[in-house]
Amino acid sequence: MEVIRSSSIPELVAHKSVVVEGTGVITQYDAVAPIGTLESEAKWLAWRKVITESGTTTTTVTTWADGDGSYDNVATDLTTLAYS
Repeated sequence: MEVIRSSSIPELVAHKSVVVEGTGVITQYDAVAPIGTLESEAKWLAWRKVITESGTTTTTVTTWADGDGSYDNVATDLTTLAYS
């Protein structure tokens, strides 16, 4: 797998996105937090979106870090958080 994009975009909230592309699957990790939040602070809402393609069928599954929608995650490496 290869990371094809990683960015932090300052807007109304801080946003971080990492996309990992594999054969027939794209995994996108996203996180948002209040402006000024450091990536090392446990104040991020993080989720993972897995998009799989098989023939003409595309399936998308979204899961949350820690299995919940809480702003209690760090964003230093979104790929290492536990998603469910």
